[in-house]
Amino acid sequence: MRTLKIFFIAAAAAMLLTSCYKRQFEPTFGNTTVEFVSPNQEIFFSGEYINIPIRMTEQASTGAQAVVKFIGGTAVMLDGTSHEAVEFTNDQAGYEKGGDFIITSNTVNIGAYDEEVDGDGLPSNNLEIRVPDYRNMQTLTLSFEIVSGNAGPNSTTTVVVSQPTEVSIDGTWTIAGNAFTISQTDNGYEFTYNLQNKTPLTFKAERDGNNLTIATDGPRLEGITTEDGGPYDVDVICWVYDGQSINPSNVVLTFTDAENLTVTNGMFMGFADPADPSSGMYYQLFTPIAAGTPGTK
Repeated sequence: MRTLKIFFIAAAAAMLLTSCYKRQFEPTFGNTTVEFVSPNQEIFFSGEYINIPIRMTEQASTGAQAVVKFIGGTAVMLDGTSHEAVEFTNDQAGYEKGGDFIITSNTVNIGAYDEEVDGDGLPSNNLEIRVPDYRNMQTLTLSFEIVSGNAGPNSTTTVVVSQPTEVSIDGTWTIAGNAFTISQTDNGYEFTYNLQNKTPLTFKAERDGNNLTIATDGPRLEGITTEDGGPYDVDVICWVYDGQSINPSNVVLTFTDAENLTVTNGMFMGFADPADPSSGMYYQLFTPIAAGTPGTK
């Protein structure tokens, strides 16, 4: 007979009280020269948004504006096809034509030099680019030019954004003394807990770069016995554990390389009290794993 410890789910709410006041903010802009931080940049996709830094060339006491124009680029898709990169414009023509990326604003405002914020550096801000279909792109090359009259030496930049190199994650991993298997199938990834003397418990999982997101709902575990009785058939869950309580969010594993991973946000695996599923009490299949816990293959 396997003895399982009981775990209580806790919900907490906090009230934040703030003082509100009205403030009129009218920035003053000068003609300080502005430029891209680098004429060439190579970065990796980490989500939909790309930030391209622009800075003043001196520690000016007034702010400055940089007006930026897209001047060309290329999108290479995961299937190997390529095409000229197209800017999506927020108007009727843009909706009809579509595009590969969106410039949040062609005007970038840079605040005046602030010693506490900028230190010994130069005031800067980012040109924000959104790439909705970034998951289907292998590389996206974009070139921009500062077209306002205050453009400095680095008035143009070319940014090459690539998918991060994916490490091999298939295999059996040990996390906090527990054995898990990650495998790739025709339908995606699977994350399996190798429960002793029982059928392995498999959860669906989705990979994004070197992150693996585990489904919250898992398989049915049959013939389980608790201190309150049994046998029971229960539905197993995999939820986030924050160190004190559990919540029904997706556990994420981040892989540093083919031999090492980190449990990004903590992990609880178990099931609701089968004698009273609405009680808010859960049984754990192993000691909950804290956020930041490493794993090895």
